[in-house]
Amino acid sequence: MVYDLTVGTARNPVIVIICFTVFALLTTILRIQSKWMRKAKVASDDYLIIIALLLIVLSETLQISAVVVSGLGRHAGDVSPSDIITLLKINFGFRLLYGIEVALVKLAIISFYFRLFSSRDCFRVAAWIVISLTVLWALADILAVFLLCMPLSMNWDMTGEGVCLNRTAMYYSLGAINIFTDITLLVLPLPYILGLRLENKRKFGILAMFSFGIFNTAVSILRMRALITANGGDITFTLARVFMWTLLDPCVLIITANLPMVRTYFMLVAPHIFGSSMDSSNQHRMLEENRLPRFMAEVDDRFGSDLSDQVRPKPFGTKIVITGGKGAIDDMFTNTRPLWHPPGARGIYGGAVIAQCLAAAQRTVPSNFTVHSMHCYFVLAGDATIPVMYYVEHVREGRSFATRTVQARQRGKAIFTTTMSFARENSGGKKTVEHAVPLPSDILPPGDGPDQESGSGPFMSRRIEILNKESKNPHEKKTRQWIKARGRISDAGGHQAHLSALAYMSDSYFIGTVSRIHDLWRFGAPANPTSSKSETDSVTKERELYRRRLKESEGVDALAENVEGKAEIGMMVSLDHSIYFHEPRRFRADEWMFTEMSSPWSGDGRGVVQQHMFAGDGTLVATCFQEGVVRLKDELVPIPKTSKL
Repeated sequence: MVYDLTVGTARNPVIVIICFTVFALLTTILRIQSKWMRKAKVASDDYLIIIALLLIVLSETLQISAVVVSGLGRHAGDVSPSDIITLLKINFGFRLLYGIEVALVKLAIISFYFRLFSSRDCFRVAAWIVISLTVLWALADILAVFLLCMPLSMNWDMTGEGVCLNRTAMYYSLGAINIFTDITLLVLPLPYILGLRLENKRKFGILAMFSFGIFNTAVSILRMRALITANGGDITFTLARVFMWTLLDPCVLIITANLPMVRTYFMLVAPHIFGSSMDSSNQHRMLEENRLPRFMAEVDDRFGSDLSDQVRPKPFGTKIVITGGKGAIDDMFTNTRPLWHPPGARGIYGGAVIAQCLAAAQRTVPSNFTVHSMHCYFVLAGDATIPVMYYVEHVREGRSFATRTVQARQRGKAIFTTTMSFARENSGGKKTVEHAVPLPSDILPPGDGPDQESGSGPFMSRRIEILNKESKNPHEKKTRQWIKARGRISDAGGHQAHLSALAYMSDSYFIGTVSRIHDLWRFGAPANPTSSKSETDSVTKERELYRRRLKESEGVDALAENVEGKAEIGMMVSLDHSIYFHEPRRFRADEWMFTEMSSPWSGDGRGVVQQHMFAGDGTLVATCFQEGVVRLKDELVPIPKTSKL
């Protein structure tokens, strides 16, 4: 017999479940779409969600069949006995799918948690306990379907001979374990979210997103109540609520599991609404300045307000916006102030992007993990007038090492990418092999003169005469300088702030070492014969600004150089940059540091430079390498602009 949908108790549960199934499907599509947009791999939790969703669709098909074919939702007196038997057979398969669906989604949620918090020992222990409980519960639920009544036909035909166990006791025991795992999944990430250094509104938003699991716990409780109160005398009517709550449980779980990725999706497609704009007045939630080390917040304020707006736009604000914090799938950050744009350059200062990528990644690892290596690639020239989006991907979470990849993007394109490795402090063992390059002898730091706090650059540089300057072999020459951050870095940033500052300064005239050891001229005639007057004026202005920056921030007077007989650089731009951090806690970046650079090779329009960075006490704190384009000027083409990124 075929039953229509005119009865509300039969029709309404179907409508509710269809709506929630469609919503779960849409959030899953957005989940996968957000991965594709970020070029992230589809992970194990994504596959578990997809499999669970397919099983839910199958369960929904069984529910609709039970309503149309077996009279589900109608009173037993209005349904034929043969249809009641058919309904109970459908219910047997329906119950079998439920345990599998719920277990798959819960395992997907725990898998997602593992990518965020697995470096913490206490989390791993708790997570494996929940995984074990979930798997055992699912097995028990499946076995209960087969073992509740013997023979199996007793599940739908009570007239034959056989025996059934206590249904109420089974519902209570399995329901209690299910609710316990629901609550555990809800509580598991809370300590780490509460520990985030976010403003209260931002933290509350992330808590609210993860707390959506409260609704799932409520659904589990209502399902258990519906099972216990199901009336065997009117089974077709009371089972309608059981079917509805049984399907709602995995649907709400999937929606809960998808929320962080749905949030990421909307941040990508509508950043002006969901927190990516550089407008800091009233639209966006700001992180406190200590969300990134204070060096990053303060250094922008020391870029110098006297530079032309053609070079550096007016500041947008002093705080850093987070567009996806820890607890979302991948951390996403952006700057609210333009990064430093060196006069005469066509892009952002590379050290600024290096430092902000490091600062962002440092916020995604445990506090006892410190960066030990960083490998960067400059892809495109950045635009200082628009924000840079920093996407942090959690590549590996280990006991002793963690890996992060950060991609800086503008206008939907990658302009910079870096991979960093972090090591747990004191994980090298008690016995180690040690040696280090010593600080060159007879090197004294510059004094603190009256101009110590003057100037516009974010750091100060004091050049020393080139070592082995008269050598005929460029690889024997070494460029040297003392360098430090301008002003004082706040202690609130910890040693991470000094690491970011070191990364910032490590790009200071790095590839320029090749031009110095080859005695090349960077400031030739304002223009060549093929240039128009407007081009001449523009290039002249940019060269003058470039010279001015060198004189103010680096102490170099380009006009005082003897240019006779020198070849002129036509293009000089960084390609890649690597930093090996040796002693992350044995230096201060706002105190004088000594750097020594040499070039082992140059050719084919490129050059490679090595740099040693020492603390004032002689400790070797970092070793850096950089390769860049170094091309001599072609007099027959317009003068290209030097770029650092």
